[in-house]
Amino acid sequence: MKYVKLLAGVLSGYAIMVILITVVQEGLFGGVGWGQSSLGVLAAAGLGTFLSAVAGAFAGTKIAGGARWVVANVMSMLVVTETVVTTLDGTLTGPLWFDLMSSGSLIVGIFLGAALFMRRLPIRRAAEA
Repeated sequence: MKYVKLLAGVLSGYAIMVILITVVQEGLFGGVGWGQSSLGVLAAAGLGTFLSAVAGAFAGTKIAGGARWVVANVMSMLVVTETVVTTLDGTLTGPLWFDLMSSGSLIVGIFLGAALFMRRLPIRRAAEA
């Protein structure tokens, strides 16, 4: 059961991150990319993308039952794998440094989200109030 929760946490956290990134980059900004977006749009979308990674890792860690570093490491490996594949197949059209910085910010956001899960404010139960 422990591994099922862990797998569910990783997959759910990654899916949440991807959905939020899509909402930020496509929904809010109508598509973001190097050479097609202004510096302001790139900065705002970058911040939104980073926060999407934080939220995804936070949720994934919650679903997994608190195995924060396992969730963060596996989600980060998925980001690295996706970056390598999309770079090699030509899907990514920006400069390599831009795409690597984007992936790096996702990884930092993932670890921050996992760390924040353990620092969250305690939730009072109705019986205690």
